[in-house]
Amino acid sequence: MKRYCPPQGKKGEKLLFIRYSALGDVVRGIPLAATIKETLPNIPLTWLLVHPYEELVKDQPYVDDVLVWDRSRGLKGFIDVILRVRASGFTHLLSFQGTDRSAIIALFSGIKNRAGRHDWASFVYNLPREDISQMLGRPVKVDEHRLYYVISSKLVAFRDDLLKNAPLPRIACVIGASKEIKRWPLCHWADLINMIASSGGSAILLGHGREEEDMASAIRGSLLKEAEKNTFDLVGRLGWTRWLPSLTAVMQ
Repeated sequence: MKRYCPPQGKKGEKLLFIRYSALGDVVRGIPLAATIKETLPNIPLTWLLVHPYEELVKDQPYVDDVLVWDRSRGLKGFIDVILRVRASGFTHLLSFQGTDRSAIIALFSGIKNRAGRHDWASFVYNLPREDISQMLGRPVKVDEHRLYYVISSKLVAFRDDLLKNAPLPRIACVIGASKEIKRWPLCHWADLINMIASSGGSAILLGHGREEEDMASAIRGSLLKEAEKNTFDLVGRLGWTRWLPSLTAVMQ
């Protein structure tokens, strides 16, 4: 296998950034993509995501393009995304996914410089690491205290109107998870929200789907009266692409 050559910022280089799912992993990938783009501003960065997560990042200033994988098409959709990767002329593949399918994409990508990690198939990468400094060939550090997500003035106005009656501090409570074992018990949510209200703050419940709407209803039914008036239930009321602006609002 050929030696990995980090990107130099030269004309003709193109980066494929892979962090395709799920929502939490995509959100965690935002600081990585932004840091890579700021380090190498002259190199186009394309982010590979599954549909509909492209809506979350396509207008961000550090993303030049998105490559969308439509999982609803099954194997045909997977083959199609590999063919589009091969046809796009990327010079570097930077994968932060670590899954079997991301390894398969790397293996058949036709990209000369591939960096990423896999538990048993790291041989598909000529840099078997998931370290951003090694990937870019220079000391790079993500600022853990910086908010990288950029929201438009329209969304700023939306979030300000949405939470205008929510007192500070505002605490976002994302009550759901993909699996039950990952979910915090509802009684613990109620205890936390009661504590937030006792400090004069407000709790913002976020989530989607009928199951999480029922969870939010159960949480609200367990709250003290003072806490209930400072709890804002947005579960099922927001498109998921507006979650980050709402989270941005509660952090300010």
